[in-house]
Amino acid sequence: ICELEVMAWVPRSSLPPPPPSNGPLACLSAQSGNTQSYDTIFQQPLGPDKTIVFQVKASNDAHVGFFSATQDTGEVYEIVLSGWGNTRSAIRESNQGANQADVQTPQLLSGAEFRPFWATANNGLVVVGTGSVVGQGEFMRWQDPVAHLPMFVGVMSGWGSTGEWTMCHSGWDGAVIG
Repeated sequence: ICELEVMAWVPRSSLPPPPPSNGPLACLSAQSGNTQSYDTIFQQPLGPDKTIVFQVKASNDAHVGFFSATQDTGEVYEIVLSGWGNTRSAIRESNQGANQADVQTPQLLSGAEFRPFWATANNGLVVVGTGSVVGQGEFMRWQDPVAHLPMFVGVMSGWGSTGEWTMCHSGWDGAVIG
């Protein structure tokens, strides 16, 4: 008697995140304190692609929030980079809400050097990756079954850490790169 086992690779559901729209990225800088609150919400609205490329220098707990038009912390896609003592990262559908995605990311951040990332929150699909090329280095994603529309992005740190940020988006006015 022969036994046959068939194994197949099944791609992730949903398409990869969209690339930033054509044109250069404009960048804005910010600092976040050991405050556990969103010290900065950039007041330039996100364009249609809802994609950011950024660098952060923080020893742990660097949070990025994709806020709706009301800028309410109850309706924000919150990305936690290297929380829990620089060991885990998560995606939440509200500030300090339940983790919808949770992955081990030991030493993802550094308090001594900037680390590059990208993130998108489009049509309820929240995707995060390392590096500055959107779509490459993905390490976390979550699809919100009841999507809200992100209009602004904010930054926060805390739990013993401060942060320095450079946040870039193709629809902003600011220092232009690329």
